[in-house]
Parts: sequence; C-alpha cells; structure tokens
Amino acid sequence: MNRRKEVETKHNAVLAFLDRAGLDAVVLTQRWNFAWYTAGGQNYVNHASDTGAASLVIHRNGAACVTSNIEATRLAREELENTGVQAVPCNWWDGAATAKAFADLLAGKKFAADAKVAGLPETAQPLPADFDKLRLVLLPSEQQRYRRIGYATGHALEEACRAFNPGGSEFELAALIAQAMWSRQLKPHVMLVAGDDRLDLWRHPIPTANPIRRRAMAVICAEQGGLIASATRLFSFGPGDPAWHDRQEAICRVDAAMMATTALGNTYGDIFATLQKAYEQAGFPEGWHHHHQGGPTGYKTRQGRATPANPTPVLANQAFAWNPSLVAAKSEDTILTSDSGFEIITATGNWPTVKVQIEGQMIDRPDILVR
Repeated sequence: MNRRKEVETKHNAVLAFLDRAGLDAVVLTQRWNFAWYTAGGQNYVNHASDTGAASLVIHRNGAACVTSNIEATRLAREELENTGVQAVPCNWWDGAATAKAFADLLAGKKFAADAKVAGLPETAQPLPADFDKLRLVLLPSEQQRYRRIGYATGHALEEACRAFNPGGSEFELAALIAQAMWSRQLKPHVMLVAGDDRLDLWRHPIPTANPIRRRAMAVICAEQGGLIASATRLFSFGPGDPAWHDRQEAICRVDAAMMATTALGNTYGDIFATLQKAYEQAGFPEGWHHHHQGGPTGYKTRQGRATPANPTPVLANQAFAWNPSLVAAKSEDTILTSDSGFEIITATGNWPTVKVQIEGQMIDRPDILVR
C-alpha cells in the first residue's frame, strides 16, 4: 500500500467516525493524530510539545493543513507529499488570516477538535475519546514500517549498552543511545538511564551526572514517522549480585506470561489478572503496585494501560509494550498481535535471554548482559 492509498483508507475511517459522531469535520493538531492520518507526517517543531505547528481540517470532501507561512512550504514538500492534503499558509503575525482560513474550511460544519488552537471557531467541540480507537489497529503498511522501526530501536539500544565504558556518567550512556538512535533516523521520545545504586531506587530514572561503575538499565521509546517502539535493557560489568539476576529472571517470566495472554479473545483485564498471578508465583505478590505495567502503543508511548477488570479487548494488528518491573529489574519490548499470536519487533537476536515456556511456546525475554 503506497502512502496515498494509506491516507485514503484513513480518510474513509474518519468519514465513518463522522457518521457515528454526528459530525461534519474534525480538526487534528495533536502530533500522534497528524502522523496517523498522514501516514508518517510530522507537524511539530518543538519535540516536547504534544501539539504541532499545523492543523489538519478533515471533512467529507477531503483535507487541508492550516499552518503558518514559516512551515507551509516545508510541510508540503517533506511531510505532506503524496497525501493529497494541501497546505493552507497564513502569515505568522496575522491571527485574523488564520481565523479566516479555519472559518472558510469549516463554514456551516459541525466539527470537533483534539486541541485548542488559535483562530479556531468557538463552536469547536472536544474530539470524542472514541477517535483514539482509529489508531489502534495498524494497516499492513504501518506494520511493515513498525517492524523496521522496532528492529532499529533494539539495535540502537543494545549497541550503546555494549559501547559504554565503566566510569562514564548516566548522561554519557544517554548520549551514546541518542547517537545510535539518530544515526538510524529514530527520535528519542523517552530515555531513562540508571546506574549502580540509582537502579534500586527509581522506576522512571531520568539520566544524571552520576557515574556508572557496576551495572545499568537503559530504557527508550524511539519514534519514527509517529510510530513509537519501546524497549529496556540491563547490563553489568562482571557477574553482579545473584539476587539481582534472580529478580530479572522472575520479571521476565511475568512479562512472558503477559505476552502469552495478549491474544484475540482476551481483554486488558485478563492480562492484568495474569500478571497478578505471575507476580505472586514469582514471590512478589505486590510487585505490580510500584509501577504501571504498560499497555497498547503505536502513535503514543501508551494508548491506555492494563488495569484490573478492564474490558477492552485485544485486537489483531495491534501494538503493545508491557513493562513489568521489580527493584532493579525490568522486562520490556514492543509486540505486534495477529490472528496467530504475537511478534516481538524490538528483539535483535543478539542479546542474552531468559527462555520461558508457556503453553507449548518458548518466549525469549531480555536477560542481563554481563560484560
């Protein structure tokens, strides 16, 4: 499926949504919605912002992109090529021109928007939460891109962990990871690094200037074309504490159980019940209290989470990233579901693994690399 065809398919999905919601148009400015509809286009300048510098106005007869004169030509050439979406430039200093562009495109239409945007008519309704479901099931072309992104993500993370030398700081490990990511056209969306004693303290450790002498954990969410792949790896210089290795093996078993339960016919609540049982069997019945366990992913790092009794069903062609953890231990990769099971897309085959057998299938989870 080429890009134009993918956008046409998504436009038809939006049309069906408009019918269900009783709307005539939607305005999309959040970066994940823009990337989804445009098959990988990026509308942001500030990487830390959830909203971009351009808004899609999608209606029954097509779509347009309202943006400033600063961005319009670049977006048309680099982000909207072969999408059929036309850029509508407005001088950056002229708020009235932006308001008129929106007003002209939305005249007489009942519409909803995913963000408040300067110049948008006050008649805008909040975008219904059901719109998020359009991003959950990935088209074959998206799955193909996602596999490439996942493989590159795993390689970038593992390459940096192997290249790091003892005594360097957490910032230095983060820099190696970032370099490995950018060289593969991956954008760091989330990056966590903890070494030595900090590894025992925090589940979300942003990098610091602390030196790493004995062991480390590195976590990334890597983005390309809006799709985000997540993975975690741990390594040590020397064998390390046996109890630490035991905890990592235990959490790998929890993760494998969650993956095995991520199957059609099951719900997020079923997966949560599985992880509770797996933590208990591992000897840590309250282990899940200290960190969320992950959930569906794709165009957001997490598009929801597994929670007790959650009735949301697992669908075919969905992406998930589970991240169970214990003190100084964590297991995380990104998977794609299908009618026949799941596929780990961030595994490289070049990292030591814990092999977990569940109901006749062998599931490899990342062990601690001893250097």
